[in-house]
Amino acid sequence: MKLVTSAAMREVDRVTISEFGLPGVVLMEHAGQAVARLALELLVGPKQCQHVLILCGTGNNGGDGFVVARVLANLGFPVTVALFGKPEALKGDAATFWRPLSLLDVNIVQVENQIPDGLFHPQPKVIVDAIFGTGLTRPIEGVIKEAVEISNSLPAFRIAVDVPTGIGADDGRVTGTVFKADHTVTFGLAKVGHFCYPGAEFCGQIQVADIGIPNFVSDAAEGITLLDEDCVRAAFPKRDKNACKNRFGHLAVVLGPPGKTGAAILAAQSAMRAGAGLVTVAGDSRTADLLEGGFPDLMISRPWNWQDGQLEIDAGCPTWAENWPNADAVVIGPGLSTRGTAPILKTILALNKPTVLDADALNLLAIHPVTLNKNCVLTPHPGEAARLLGVSTQEIQANRLKSLVDLVAEFEATVVLKGAGTLVGSPDGTIAISSAGGPVLATAGSGDVLAGIIGAMIAKGLDSFEAACAAVELHGVAGQLALDICGEHGLTATGLVSLIPQALLRCLTN
Repeated sequence: MKLVTSAAMREVDRVTISEFGLPGVVLMEHAGQAVARLALELLVGPKQCQHVLILCGTGNNGGDGFVVARVLANLGFPVTVALFGKPEALKGDAATFWRPLSLLDVNIVQVENQIPDGLFHPQPKVIVDAIFGTGLTRPIEGVIKEAVEISNSLPAFRIAVDVPTGIGADDGRVTGTVFKADHTVTFGLAKVGHFCYPGAEFCGQIQVADIGIPNFVSDAAEGITLLDEDCVRAAFPKRDKNACKNRFGHLAVVLGPPGKTGAAILAAQSAMRAGAGLVTVAGDSRTADLLEGGFPDLMISRPWNWQDGQLEIDAGCPTWAENWPNADAVVIGPGLSTRGTAPILKTILALNKPTVLDADALNLLAIHPVTLNKNCVLTPHPGEAARLLGVSTQEIQANRLKSLVDLVAEFEATVVLKGAGTLVGSPDGTIAISSAGGPVLATAGSGDVLAGIIGAMIAKGLDSFEAACAAVELHGVAGQLALDICGEHGLTATGLVSLIPQALLRCLTN
């Protein structure tokens, strides 16, 4: 699914109206009808007891609300329209749909400096937010803020028209009070803010209504991609009957010191489960010896050593030359530690192989900046992203989309910004977002599992952005399977690894 910004949507509307010839009043009628249909599904019982309150601004979003009011009032429901502003401010299509309301049995309330007594009485069954839509560019305040807060406090069904008031349509930013929608009806194309956190948390169930925009117009719109299982299917074509393991990539996973090997093992095992042909874990002799015999699916190599507290690692030294695996790609960072390991990262990057940098590799990168090759994938969680950019975690989370763009620009690499609504960005400006997974994945080692899946994808030759997108979606589907099996609580990273083949099967057979 394509997600667009408010500017892109305005261009879609312009082309539809000016070039395709479909009048704006028709689009507004279709939009209001779509919201009214949803409201009717929620209004169950005697009509006289199903009061509807529609909060309207003076722009086109308010015009959509006027259509909802007309439709429901015509059907006999008691409807109140609260207009935040003066009727004289209404223009164009919104003014067209305002005029008929005075001829209907609609309670029209003009709201200026304070909430009128009785606006929320009788208590509404449905509250419709048609105040700003995609037009909001500032925090809400004053009487609108008060109305939204009261709406949120009531046990009513809350429907947002296009975008809930208080959310940035372009990036999901939340700068104050937000209308907490149970349902959001948007038109033609979903908006970026519907799926970017923190705003996505307040959109409820999202319905994209067809209001008559031609396909060729919406197809031409610029936007970002909401990932789905198609990207996983594209990454896993059917295997030839005579296929051998070497065709599916050899991944090297760098081991950290004793006591932290679990993270690298999780990455390695998840890579195997995600279809890698071969996986080698590589570390110093002491660490590697601890694993010998314990993981029969994995190969083990010992390309460096510690001597008197100093790391012996150099691309020309015999230990390295004899023991570094001939891998197609590398995962480095899970359980690596930052103490004395910068030479490992430098040496790995000098190989110029596709490389996934996770966890401590990212922390090292923040301390010791190095030039990355174009095939690198960075997988920071918000805290690591904050260290990489020299800002606070709160700043990262307040505008995750901007943070992603900044990371991609800073490091000129594919970046996976993990968290709710994981984002993937490419140096060419392409962006994707995932809605799969959820809080069930908030468990230690989940990120190591994702790093391993990405590694498996790039080891078999996928472009770094395509690999990251497919891995993020597969990881999320595995999380959804876990949710179906055990609920939100109790998932371990090892359990998540075991679900990868089932998640892959679901993606390939749906």
